[in-house]
Amino acid sequence: MTFSDWYMSWLHESIRHASLIGKVVDLLSRGNKRGAAEFYREQVGVDSRQAERAVESMTTRYRVTSRRRDLLTLLGLIVAGVLLGLVLALLRR
Repeated sequence: MTFSDWYMSWLHESIRHASLIGKVVDLLSRGNKRGAAEFYREQVGVDSRQAERAVESMTTRYRVTSRRRDLLTLLGLIVAGVLLGLVLALLRR
């Protein structure tokens, strides 16, 4: 595995994780804790109890505010932009 392969894999996983957290935080900000736990369970593949605990932990860790949600969205866009730039650079080779 080359460095660029590793980096692209890491970037892809980071985007997936940020997207997952962003969706859970969005559901929590709407007051939908049950929906957030169900979404997390489906995406991660854990049982309902584990998903509820994870979402509860996220509720404490990511105190849901619109500013924080906006920052997560911005982070996701920045990471996606970097990924797109890397892909384009690799395709030009």
